[in-house]
Amino acid sequence: MTLYRLSRAARAGIFAFAIAIAFTQGTRAQTSAWDTGVPKDSFKEDQTPKDQKNPKKPQKPTRRLAPTTCDDCQKIVDQLQAALDDWYALELADANATISKSVKGEQTDVSQAEARAQKEDALAGLGQKERLPPKGKNKADVKKDIKKLSDALQECLKKCAETPTPTPTPTPTPGEGQKDAGKGKPALEFPTLPKLPDGPCWKDDAEKKKFYDDLNAAEQKLLALRKKFNPKAGGIVDDDASAAINKEINKLNDLKEAAEKKKDAKDCRQGMVPRQPTGGAYVCFSGNGMSVAIIGTGETIGHVADVRIDNLSDQPINCSIPPMVLESGSGKNQDYVVPHGQDVALRPHESKTVPMDGVCVNRHKPPVSKGIGGDLVMNDPAGNIPHDSHSHLKRGDSDKLLRLCTAKYDAVDKLQKDGAFKDLPYRDKEKQKDICVQWSTWSDPRIAEIEGGNPATKDDLKKVVYKQVEEQGPVTSDKKKKIDQGIDTIFDKIELTNEKAKDLEKPEGEAVEETPPVGEPQYVGQTGFGHTQAKQPTPTPTPKPKGGGKTKTKPTPTPTPTPKPGGGDKTQEKPKDTYKNPPDKVKPPKVKYPQKKEIDCGTISIDMGTKGDLIFDFAPNGKCPCKQFGWIQHFRTGDDEENPVWHYDNEAQPSVTHAGSGQGAISHPDKPKQPTQLPADTKPDEWDENPWYGGTTDKDKAENGFAKHPTSQTKVSDKPTHPNTTYRMQLVCVETGEVLFTWAWGPFEEGNEKPDSVGGGEIEPPPKKK
Repeated sequence: MTLYRLSRAARAGIFAFAIAIAFTQGTRAQTSAWDTGVPKDSFKEDQTPKDQKNPKKPQKPTRRLAPTTCDDCQKIVDQLQAALDDWYALELADANATISKSVKGEQTDVSQAEARAQKEDALAGLGQKERLPPKGKNKADVKKDIKKLSDALQECLKKCAETPTPTPTPTPTPGEGQKDAGKGKPALEFPTLPKLPDGPCWKDDAEKKKFYDDLNAAEQKLLALRKKFNPKAGGIVDDDASAAINKEINKLNDLKEAAEKKKDAKDCRQGMVPRQPTGGAYVCFSGNGMSVAIIGTGETIGHVADVRIDNLSDQPINCSIPPMVLESGSGKNQDYVVPHGQDVALRPHESKTVPMDGVCVNRHKPPVSKGIGGDLVMNDPAGNIPHDSHSHLKRGDSDKLLRLCTAKYDAVDKLQKDGAFKDLPYRDKEKQKDICVQWSTWSDPRIAEIEGGNPATKDDLKKVVYKQVEEQGPVTSDKKKKIDQGIDTIFDKIELTNEKAKDLEKPEGEAVEETPPVGEPQYVGQTGFGHTQAKQPTPTPTPKPKGGGKTKTKPTPTPTPTPKPGGGDKTQEKPKDTYKNPPDKVKPPKVKYPQKKEIDCGTISIDMGTKGDLIFDFAPNGKCPCKQFGWIQHFRTGDDEENPVWHYDNEAQPSVTHAGSGQGAISHPDKPKQPTQLPADTKPDEWDENPWYGGTTDKDKAENGFAKHPTSQTKVSDKPTHPNTTYRMQLVCVETGEVLFTWAWGPFEEGNEKPDSVGGGEIEPPPKKK
């Protein structure tokens, strides 16, 4: 299994490249090779519903057949939609196969960008629900079915158009009632459902009581209505009315479920951190009962980071993540602006990972790699969070960054709503937003002045686009003309965003006092991955010089009680992971493969595959007390050899990231034993410290989440793709956790080198403790 990581250059140009390719292909909804042949007016273009639990989650485009009022035709529509679903599933499988080959460097019929556009088209046709291709059917067979059904549908629609359709009984609009329910049917008057107050907490007991009184009254009215239309109770048979009533009851149940998640006012008075910015909820910040860690995603726009929050107390916690700047504490990676805050509610000893949506404000530095913690620190210009010692921005600068970037988000929303982006050479609305927010941020000279470097220009955009396009093949004069037109259009919208943002910028506010209110607890920000350090009395923050500098050794935090695995009311007094990895001074020489090593327990083989991957295989000989073995891989990125931070190379630690992936826990390759045993009272998919490395070819295992809870394997392989990464592959005894063999390889400076062109070699296993 390989952690997929994009290079900085690829991330910086991905949006512009995608748009340029889309522009050269025109505005067609589908690639010509996968055109269904069904008339475009047969489809309904829409978007996925908003996620009520995660309102910031972007909606995605869908393209499904439009329903018809003719019953006979609707039957054909349903059959045609089933055939189209088979078609889109085949299209998706073809696109995924092409992308996989392209990533591995293999020759493909179409470019990777075209394959990704094909994938987007297939997912839109499937309503953004992935499905496997149909068994026993090929593209030609499905195309015939689609043609036959499409022709039949057109004929049916013509016949229905010639026959007047009786006016249907209108379905009542929730809350407005049914004015004409039909002869012999009583009109429906739905009760108005109460509005759930904002915030994670009830303001007081009176507010809670009034809400539930109103909700119960509405529920009784709806139940009485449903009884009227229940044939078993002697009521009137009316399918439309019954469906409308049930829909309203479902809304009431959803409202009741949301209300049950709100906390009583008394439970929201946990003095966890200095400020209370919204609705009685405290700031989500590391303190005496709460631990917060910020983890990178490797992205420059959109889902740029995860905030993992652990409630270490026996009480529920309601806290707010305010709008903020996420700074690279080392100064080596990108800073991000997160323009919108959100509230988080945690049960006793519960942990949550919250996605943070934002934008990179420095295009000259790499993003914080996926799954890497310990570098990003919170900078809240409002002063709700104490100033972090690793922050390098001045208070006025962080406030300015937040104001400028928030205005850009607001400007893009306004312009898109007004139809200003209709001529952009890319149809996906979220992509339109990402492009205009990202490049307007990079091109703003005020932001560039704060972060260092020059603002992005049209030439910069053009260089990025052409570099990406030229990698896909020669650029003809006709193609060049279309690309240049696309770039002109894109940059016009970027400049329009900047102008609109200036109109929407909020005036500079007064500086917020740094010192928290007297009598409330005080805590300094993260000093490591989820670690905290007690704050000293009101120090004056000293900003770092722009451009970073040598990272200082971080202080060792005081151990904090860790919640017992599996939840529960009791807390297991276990110190947090404060272990400091020793400096990484290993510089393995270049090596030739294959390599073979005999150990007491069997034979280790290391060979390079035909695709440039490195294969580790172990054959036990049955002579060792250990009966089960597995491979564990550690990796680290960055060049801080004095203070290396290693992670297990898997997705076992929960995270809300793209495609539902996660990240490996922090690891320690120099320890003689690894955590190979599942803790008691812990389910496999809840084992955050799972160390095992490797993928699976078993389709059922893959679909059941093998990547998030992998198991030990004796044969694994890896093909690194991320620059500046170093690896340690270890053979470990499952029963004891003892490390039997360690192979050091890397670093991969560019990320695409073959393993035999970089260092590799065995290093001594960690010494056993006496």
